Amino acid sequence: MGEKLAILCIRLSHCVPQLILDEAVVPPWLNLSLATLYLSFAKHWLPFLPAPEVAKAVDRRIDDCFFDFVEETNFEVNVSDIIMHPTERDAYCTWAGIGPDAFVKAVSDARTVLNLLFSNRCNQYSADLRAGIVIELEGKRNVLGPVIFAYKRFNQHVYGIDCDERTIDLDENLKHLVPFNSIFMDAVIATEQTLKDAMTTLPFSV
Repeated sequence: MGEKLAILCIRLSHCVPQLILDEAVVPPWLNLSLATLYLSFAKHWLPFLPAPEVAKAVDRRIDDCFFDFVEETNFEVNVSDIIMHPTERDAYCTWAGIGPDAFVKAVSDARTVLNLLFSNRCNQYSADLRAGIVIELEGKRNVLGPVIFAYKRFNQHVYGIDCDERTIDLDENLKHLVPFNSIFMDAVIATEQTLKDAMTTLPFSV
């Protein structure tokens, strides 16, 4: 199950509508950022598995499969080009033992940076999805549905856009990126369905 979910999220992360981007080629860091987001959606469903130990095993398998992929496709990055959020920037500087000036010049690789960011981002996006589902159930509708908070935080992380990730209002500087909504919802639905299918298929495997 964990491998299926990881492969699904990686494949979905490469389905980026061209109308969203100015570039002719999708930046590979955007693919990894989307995959991280989608994996967090997959992890959101794990508490619905029959036992906590099963959920933990599937969670570990998801991470292992994803980082195997990251290792195989690793590439060099300018750190300041991909870490936009102030909190993540401070975390990197603390981890690397460098100051703001050195951060601007820092060069690393995608696997190293993702190792630092992955767990926290997954926890944040999963919490965002849960909160989005709750407000939908409370009847507080918005243009992006239950992915509204995850959508906002994703744009904070990837594009450095300043916005309040816990309001359902769509900030003016986010509106041009709205097409991400449909692929975010596709990922929520696909990960849920993959987990349901795996649970009804015997023998069950993590």
